[in-house]
Amino acid sequence: MITILTEPSFSFWFQVKKKAKNFIKRYLLQREILPYSGHFGVVRSLIKGLEKNNQEYSYNPFRLSEHSTHIHVLANKKALRLAIRLKRKGKIKRLSAGPNIVISSADAGGVIASPEIDCYAVNSEWTKSFYLLDNPALEERIVIWPAGVDKDLWKTTKQETPKPVIVFYKKRPEHYIYEHCKTHALNMGYQVEELIYGSYSHPGFKELMTRAKAVVYFVEQESQGLALLEIWATNTPTFVWDPGVWMYKNTNYACSSAPYLSKMTGKTFKNLADFEVALGSELKDYEPETWVSENMTDAICANLFLERISYNRD
Repeated sequence: MITILTEPSFSFWFQVKKKAKNFIKRYLLQREILPYSGHFGVVRSLIKGLEKNNQEYSYNPFRLSEHSTHIHVLANKKALRLAIRLKRKGKIKRLSAGPNIVISSADAGGVIASPEIDCYAVNSEWTKSFYLLDNPALEERIVIWPAGVDKDLWKTTKQETPKPVIVFYKKRPEHYIYEHCKTHALNMGYQVEELIYGSYSHPGFKELMTRAKAVVYFVEQESQGLALLEIWATNTPTFVWDPGVWMYKNTNYACSSAPYLSKMTGKTFKNLADFEVALGSELKDYEPETWVSENMTDAICANLFLERISYNRD
């Protein structure tokens, strides 16, 4: 069995505070209480993937007696520090962590490079390079693990529309290139529909994908890009603006806006000329749904997770 932590669930006072917050959220604010804490998409994918693979696990157990000898901290710095203390006391044999604990490996005093952590998972190749620049002490312990997607949940049936629909996914675009690309798509005869990050529901997103021929994706960097996976799972190719540079704390770093983009799922572009070439490609030649099924389902990525963190299944 492996224990997955996204909060310091062993702490009595944490449990008291969490119950109070949930009471206020549910009964006073009338809001939904999500089944997972931390990065919802990453945690959901791993838990569901472990279940599909019949892998025994415990998730945020309340009692110390319920944890396994291998703890993986997916998120939460307090949870990580708690697990580090358990490792120091000999309460667990192996400790792995990542990827949703810090932005930079130097954050929080470089806690993710603590010697008690046997390996640390990051989402992609470029995030690995970024982490090692700020904390070379991770060199021998850093691994790459991406979360997956529920391909059955996102499977769609495409609908024909009077004009071909292209969706512009607006997360953190550069205004100039965004507007020029949108104008070009309109001139090419597309009906442009905008999708603003943080302003849509999953059902609404999925419904829009039934009409979309392609998605033009605007954000300067993605550590993995779970939204891209969801788009590909609807069998919709993407054209991704990829400037290649990201600034964090006044320092520029090399990055990617689509670390897992492939020839089957779409193309990247940096400027309007690149975008014109990408939009001129044959959309029928892309096979994004097939690529997801072969590479990044929940089950595939959960198996990869256990392999990358060197989990002993015996």
